Amino acid sequence: MKKIVLAWIMAACMAGLLAGCVWTVNQVPKGPPPSQDVESSSSEEAPASSEESAVPEETSSSPEEAAAEGAAADRLIPEPELSEGLTLPDFLNGDQQLLYKAAYRMYCHFSMTSGFEPDMEVEGIEDGNGRTYYPDRGFDSYADYRKAMESVFTVEYTDFLNESECYIDDGTGGLLTAPGDRGANITYKGTTFELVKQNENEIEFNLIGHYNDALPKSSGDPANDTTVPFAVKMVKTENGWRFDSFAIPY
Repeated sequence: MKKIVLAWIMAACMAGLLAGCVWTVNQVPKGPPPSQDVESSSSEEAPASSEESAVPEETSSSPEEAAAEGAAADRLIPEPELSEGLTLPDFLNGDQQLLYKAAYRMYCHFSMTSGFEPDMEVEGIEDGNGRTYYPDRGFDSYADYRKAMESVFTVEYTDFLNESECYIDDGTGGLLTAPGDRGANITYKGTTFELVKQNENEIEFNLIGHYNDALPKSSGDPANDTTVPFAVKMVKTENGWRFDSFAIPY
């Protein structure tokens, strides 16, 4: 009888042990632990986070470049080939040098030639000052021409240059020009610059034209070498740097 009872007890224990094993197996999660899911998600999102942080760095300089007055004027004023190879003042920063190149192109159309793209195929308009004006296709309107002028020159200097009446409003907002070219100084040899004053609000310098009067090639005896200084001034306006006087040495 004792043997039967002992066997029954042993059987019950074995059954309980087996049931505990089955419950333990059923509780094992089939997927990875929750902590692994979090680590995996974090590692996958990290590259995206680094890419997003790189985007502002790329775009942050764009508004700054777009706001640079020299770069803006250089894009606005036509005929970039006119200022290719131009001698530039080395005491100006890169954007100020672009402003100088753009101002040079604009000033050329007062000093060397009148008219950006005059339409000579149409009948000219005679004005009371004895000039004949033609539509100028270099700018879509007189307002665009004025905007280009004021992108490199102060308002006061723009008004001063426009007193020449090389460019006028046609009365309906269009641009008219009275074409007139002149030859360059054949004794011209080169340009240097002399800084006179430079601070956060003004830059004054002399553009020095070098000449040699030994004609016809202006390359003879150095005793004939001469120089002529031209005063140039830049001022800091509410819109950035602008030229308040300008010059071309030939």
